[in-house]
Amino acid sequence: MKDFDAFLKELEGSGPIFKLFGDVYRLPTSPSALSVLKLLALRRKPDEIADDQLVLEIFRSFFGNAVKTDGTTGDFVSEWLERGLTITAMIELLKWVLAEYRLAGEGNSEGKGLTG
Repeated sequence: MKDFDAFLKELEGSGPIFKLFGDVYRLPTSPSALSVLKLLALRRKPDEIADDQLVLEIFRSFFGNAVKTDGTTGDFVSEWLERGLTITAMIELLKWVLAEYRLAGEGNSEGKGLTG
């Protein structure tokens, strides 16, 4: 019998770490399946410019589970937006997280489809 609970427990280690607005955050070791599926759906339409809602959904799906290094959790995405996160910064964060999770498109410019 394969014990997937044990396997998933092993994945709970520390994932990518980043600093934004003076705070340090940690992401999960592996992205959620939903994050990857949304990204794949966007990549199936490389000639279309993604609407702002889809970009926000993808951003939330990757960064919505961020945890501050002190263990604090919350809706940091809304907080970052209220603090003035720009679309340029959001796209750079997405490019970074895709590279960290090794999901950046090969042979394409990173983030293609997000900005056109």
